[in-house]
Amino acid sequence: MQRAIPPDQSQPQLAPPAPWSPSRPPVTGYRAARWHQLADIYSSPGFSNERIIIFLATDLEPLPAGQLNFVREHEEASMAVAWVPLAAAVAAVQAGDLHNGVTALGILSAYAALGHAEGMLPRVSQPGG
Repeated sequence: MQRAIPPDQSQPQLAPPAPWSPSRPPVTGYRAARWHQLADIYSSPGFSNERIIIFLATDLEPLPAGQLNFVREHEEASMAVAWVPLAAAVAAVQAGDLHNGVTALGILSAYAALGHAEGMLPRVSQPGG
């Protein structure tokens, strides 16, 4: 069994940030009525204390005009925004088409949390069958 190296325990443990508040407006252009924490990980345990908390946001609604206080610049300026069905995102992870580990964890965690975990494992033929 492999175990991850624990993060640097000399660092103070931080409380998870509030996923959204007026002081932290969403950068997506949508506001969520409910948030569900799916995962709480360290990106490189034992090497970095970067903590990533993944949330599932539900009951989305577009922000009213003028409330998006985020200017898309640098890499965000050329990113396309598109809705992707969750099943298609899971298929992209399983096919090896998505290579970002945090994104893959978020997609698979959301899929499991929404009650679809049983269908996550692809069927394989039995040896000799």
